[in-house]
Amino acid sequence: MQLKKLEWQRLYPVKKLLFLGVWLFCVFIFAATIILFVRDGNRENLWLGMLCGIAAFVMICPMIKYIRISYHCMPYFNRIFTKYELEELVKNEKFHPIENTMDKKVLGLLKSGTHWLYAGDRLISKDLAIFGWAEGSSSLNGRAVTPVFFIYMTGEVIKIDLGSKIHIKEIENYNQYLWEKFQIIPRIIVGEQREHIVNAFARQFQELKENLGLNEKELVQTILQNPEKYRNMYMERLPDHIKKWCETNQTWSWFSSK
Repeated sequence: MQLKKLEWQRLYPVKKLLFLGVWLFCVFIFAATIILFVRDGNRENLWLGMLCGIAAFVMICPMIKYIRISYHCMPYFNRIFTKYELEELVKNEKFHPIENTMDKKVLGLLKSGTHWLYAGDRLISKDLAIFGWAEGSSSLNGRAVTPVFFIYMTGEVIKIDLGSKIHIKEIENYNQYLWEKFQIIPRIIVGEQREHIVNAFARQFQELKENLGLNEKELVQTILQNPEKYRNMYMERLPDHIKKWCETNQTWSWFSSK
């Protein structure tokens, strides 16, 4: 899997340059107006320089954070793993179209590999995801896009806008695929308890770090080596009705009957 290719598909290198260019421009205007004021007593554009100086100060931390991210196409993982480690994680990954989706547009947006899911030029870890779904959207200006959500064992919520609107039937097919192939639980069973589940997962992850004496990256690496062990552990933290549903519904017929 070529991560650099994915980065260019979303124009992340260009966005980094533009972000840096805007910041440097603000710094230049600020410095120029200060020099003119000190040297010539020119107050005419001092207010502009001060505004640019404030903007540069406010932008510096977000800019550094944005530029330092190795691969934006791997949300969450890009915060804790190095560039080389990210490349190793997907080194032999090959992606194939979702087998139960027919629309050509969908085949290009959503794919599946051995350990990773491809969604809108971003990569999601199957081994770390407990919940995952695409959901319908609408927009008054006619530019609605379909979002895809995943909840990791860490309590991290990953949201990806696919950049295109997908028909409701294709959304149902995708959610069905995630459950039947990978036991990734869909939103329809989460209901209004999403925040509760996210918080419970975050607490579970923190407890595991403390009990095992590992930092965040080390624990994620440990989970990826034995995902089923930790998936079962996390399932115990779920509300009873979700656990019961997962035990008794191994096909999509439950959804079809609703």
